Amino acid sequence: MLNIYELEANIFAILRDLKARCQALGMTICAAGTYPCCDRFAAITPIPRYLSQQHTSGYLADLMMTCALQLHVGMPSGDAAIDVMGRLKPYLPILLALSASSPFWWVRILALLPFAKGFYHR
Repeated sequence: MLNIYELEANIFAILRDLKARCQALGMTICAAGTYPCCDRFAAITPIPRYLSQQHTSGYLADLMMTCALQLHVGMPSGDAAIDVMGRLKPYLPILLALSASSPFWWVRILALLPFAKGFYHR
């Protein structure tokens, strides 16, 4: 079992390797996110669909500060996409964990309670 320092060293080694592989392909890594303890209104992306939702939802749309995981990967063909999907299968539990909702909302700890889901539907 790894201790925290070995785990950190392992993660950084993987990231260095990933960065080198991406650079060799003319790509780069981008990490972005929403701070889970944000205590300000959400900024609405000004495209018609989102502006319509904001108009319909009013004040509630301003409160919808969500954190999400999105992965976009271009594939040269359908066959290549199926091959990559098969190779990603062992990593699905990790990707699922990374995509879990934050236990925080406006600096309050929700502890992943079912309440959080219901809150967004009021």
